[in-house]
Amino acid sequence: MDEVRRAAAGACGEPPSRLLPGKAAYDIATARLEMLRAGLDTWRDVTVSADSPAA
Repeated sequence: MDEVRRAAAGACGEPPSRLLPGKAAYDIATARLEMLRAGLDTWRDVTVSADSPAA
């Protein structure tokens, strides 16, 4: 793993703390993010309506 991090750091600067080595790991993570975003979008109106009115 250290070799992967060193290679990534050389190519793109400091690697992220949660480097996803491999296409499968990347695909799984992005699919999870899409599901999370869909859930947030579904409840956006309810979430935003919980704000206190501006004074």
